[in-house]
Amino acid sequence: PPTTNHQPPTTNPFLCVAALHLFPNMSEEPTVDELYEVRNNFMLGGYQTAINEASSLHTASDALALEKDCFVFRSYLGQGNYQFVLDELRAEDTPSQPPELFALRLYAEFCAAQGDDEAQQAVLQKMNTLMSSARGSQLLLILIGSAYAKLRQYDEGLRYVIQTRSLEGRSLVVSFLVAMNRPDLAQKEWQQMQQMQDDAVATQLAQAMVLFGLGGESTEEAHLIYQELMEKFTPTPMLLNSAAACLMKMNRFADAERLLLESLEKDNKDGDTLLNLTACAFHTNRNADRFLRQVKSVASSHDGVQQRIAMELAFDEAVAQMKL
Repeated sequence: PPTTNHQPPTTNPFLCVAALHLFPNMSEEPTVDELYEVRNNFMLGGYQTAINEASSLHTASDALALEKDCFVFRSYLGQGNYQFVLDELRAEDTPSQPPELFALRLYAEFCAAQGDDEAQQAVLQKMNTLMSSARGSQLLLILIGSAYAKLRQYDEGLRYVIQTRSLEGRSLVVSFLVAMNRPDLAQKEWQQMQQMQDDAVATQLAQAMVLFGLGGESTEEAHLIYQELMEKFTPTPMLLNSAAACLMKMNRFADAERLLLESLEKDNKDGDTLLNLTACAFHTNRNADRFLRQVKSVASSHDGVQQRIAMELAFDEAVAQMKL
């Protein structure tokens, strides 16, 4: 545990990696990046590897120790272990701790309340209130923006992440703009990230998202970036889903399915993987019911599942109205 007391998205890799993805960088990066392995594994969706790396890492300062702990808590959140984070960051303790930990506690509450609009709005209000006493907290801005992204309110989330100075924040700006179908603006943002650190994993992921958003021949370039990252690091479900989204956009559904089945072997409860396998089955005229039943069973709170359920209800209501 930490040492201190995130219709199937076949055309947007950002949606495949769910809010997914966040790229933490709460402070200016030192010359020697002690958190290099932890940070990159987290950014690429290798949550358990990030947790394992952090457990044996001794940092040189309290600031880095706090940042490491935030990576660990966010990795648990990425795994869907919301209750663990809530248990570790108890409500009675967090107000007296650094604002980053209090923000993480609130974000865990938000994630745990998925499906309860009233509860999530109440948590968002608390996070906005925390802003008044934690101005300058890059992580808080990112978490609020990420919460709005989970609600698919990208324009609202953009108001927060646009204020950040870190690579993580800028990468979220890119992903929000791509999700809002503004790859032109996303490309300008990515070019600024290149000037900050062109070889950073966050910058490479942002470039892939921009290329995907531009479409056409750029989609293959995005696919190659994901392939290179998998070869350099490890093929996580996040990377496999993003690469598969590129292949689906290029109508290479058989190739996409191979990547998605590999992802399913790594995590048979991953909602993004199951939804994208459902999409592949639809496009290849195969029975998608098995994947659809599975994702409803193991990831019922996934936003893609919730969207489908809402569409099914709307369809049933329309049919009922026509019968009147």
